[in-house]
Amino acid sequence: MRRWGIVVVDDDAVMRLGMKTLIPWEDTEFDLLGEAENGREALELIQKCRPSIVITDMKMPIMNGVELIRALREQNQPPMILALSSYDDYELVRQAMRLGTADYLLKMDLSPEMLLQTLRSITATSAKPQETGVQLHALRTQLVKNMISRFFVSDKDLLEQMQQARVTFAREPVWVMVLRSRLQMVLDDDEAQEEQYRTLCLSVINIAEEIVQDCLDGFCVEGYDGAFYILGTLREEFAQPEERLLRLCERLSRMIEQYLDVTVYIGIASSGANIDGLFHACRYARTAARQAQRQNISVLHYQVHMDMRHSEGPITEDIAQQAKRYIDTHYSEKIILTELSAQLGITPSYLSSLMKRQLGMAFSEYIMSVRMEQASKLLSVNRLRINEVAAAVGYDNLFYFSKLFKRFSGMSPRDFRHHRMGASNQENTYREENENA
Repeated sequence: MRRWGIVVVDDDAVMRLGMKTLIPWEDTEFDLLGEAENGREALELIQKCRPSIVITDMKMPIMNGVELIRALREQNQPPMILALSSYDDYELVRQAMRLGTADYLLKMDLSPEMLLQTLRSITATSAKPQETGVQLHALRTQLVKNMISRFFVSDKDLLEQMQQARVTFAREPVWVMVLRSRLQMVLDDDEAQEEQYRTLCLSVINIAEEIVQDCLDGFCVEGYDGAFYILGTLREEFAQPEERLLRLCERLSRMIEQYLDVTVYIGIASSGANIDGLFHACRYARTAARQAQRQNISVLHYQVHMDMRHSEGPITEDIAQQAKRYIDTHYSEKIILTELSAQLGITPSYLSSLMKRQLGMAFSEYIMSVRMEQASKLLSVNRLRINEVAAAVGYDNLFYFSKLFKRFSGMSPRDFRHHRMGASNQENTYREENENA
């Protein structure tokens, strides 16, 4: 069995002691070669013992974790890096990931089992023949580019290249996600070297494949124009697969921005595993990602925009009107944005912004407006108690209802009723006087 040498770098003596004593290293495939309390001391130690892996803290005096990683990357054969961070170290972790860190762990969640599992995960990846991995990625990249350009003559040709790239779609539909970003704009002009750009691209691909594996068997490659393509099939049947994937893509968008400081916009589509289906799915997902970027929303499902040449086309109007009709009919019930947006096949943020543009009010504003209008009508009749009026328009909390109603009408529900009833009585008196005149 191959053995892997490890150096631990942390200014916290208790953390270093825990690393040495909590894990029986002699019973594993790892050897703890030494420890250092800052980056500068670590560089000297690493030069002497040449470890395979460096486990380093991010915040340290003299030389922090990012500075250490940057210095190690200048070596001919740099070790793999496992970063340790606290909850407030996100900016440093983000820089570390951009420099090609293999993985990271939160100190508060660290356990011997988790540490060993992570170490074995990154060494398993490293142990694979590197050239084979490069070749496989190249084959998959070419596969996706051929899908996009409709290169294949028949489904047989598609299947043959999928087999060469070791791609298997175990079930249908095949889900396609396209990530658009502006990676080259993230790098400073003076530092926009090809190596940095490739490292950042690789980090995006690694994060994407790590996150989507929660529910997809798939892969991620870089396509044309700096876009990234994720293709895969669901690991199991889900009751609402679209909602599950929307949540997954929103999480992916957050993680890439959080750790790489790169904003991505994601388009989603699906199809059968055939030439025509995959060609159209790639096209629809790519177009949806462009539309998401144009409207500054993180994720968009292609079903919302089958024709996206105009951002205010009939499909978006129909979506907004569907939401409006549902609220107009069900205002007395509990209406949840995430549930309604899932029914309509779009993300919650997009539904709210769409209603804002089409109706002049965002989701929550429109619900309150409808409910307050209905409450005004009920209060004018004087048949129901105020708490009954509140319940009839969807509010269980009378205090909250009264607060919203005063904001809406400028009067409390009680004052509004007295005002309306007084006006009604004056009108009735005026009518009686005219009739008797």
